[in-house]
Amino acid sequence: AICRDTTVILSGNSVFLNPEDFDDGSYGVCTDIRNRSLNKYRYYCSDLGENQVELTVQDHNDHQSTCSATLTLLPKSPECQDITVTLDEENNASITIADIHLPDAVCIHNDSLAIDRTSFDCTDIGANQVILSRFVDLGEEYTRHCTATVTVIGGGAENDVTPPVALCNPD
Repeated sequence: AICRDTTVILSGNSVFLNPEDFDDGSYGVCTDIRNRSLNKYRYYCSDLGENQVELTVQDHNDHQSTCSATLTLLPKSPECQDITVTLDEENNASITIADIHLPDAVCIHNDSLAIDRTSFDCTDIGANQVILSRFVDLGEEYTRHCTATVTVIGGGAENDVTPPVALCNPD
């Protein structure tokens, strides 16, 4: 048997893998391979990280060969949502992770979240890209990202859409 390592993104609560996912060209010397099998086919959130997988191949003469491969099972990227923020009277606005992160209950595993930007002012009027990063510690740290568009409105004379108010002195 000839194995290859494989990396899979776990997008649900489990994934089913096939022997072909790990077979890197196994062949029979005198006859073709008739059967391929794995020691484990289904992987769950609890399997995130590196897993040893055994591939066994069998030819038509019932000769068997086994090899080991590494399955690296990673969580999916976080999901972001676009938002609009309005500058306050001091021409400032701020956001938090919760503002752009669409939480999911799939495989939350020793992860932490961070955004590359939290504060905006009148120089940011319009669309701004904010990157949300998920850091996952699986013995080795893996990072997954998504990008949200934060649209900043209001603030500054060039963006002021409120008409002025005239106050008259009765004298």
